[in-house]
Amino acid sequence: MTQTLAEMRRDYTREGLAEMHAPVEPLSLFQQWFEDARHTEQAPVEPNAMMLATVDRQGRPHCRVLLLKALDERGFSFFTAQKLRVTFCC
Repeated sequence: MTQTLAEMRRDYTREGLAEMHAPVEPLSLFQQWFEDARHTEQAPVEPNAMMLATVDRQGRPHCRVLLLKALDERGFSFFTAQKLRVTFCC
């Protein structure tokens, strides 16, 4: 049976997150979530793809797709379609 666009919906309900169960180190929590996504998602979905939204000095929003390419104790390293490296530190 073919679904209509209105019927297409994934159930995102899971066990949730209580702060008292979260690790002290946020990077380990992200790594756990990322591994869950790697094993759950099906091709062609890329679990390392995400959107970054910022605003400029005039308050105008800007959004771009980033690909997570590295993660270590210094933070996250992303690459954009413009081939510019963007690094965020926790």
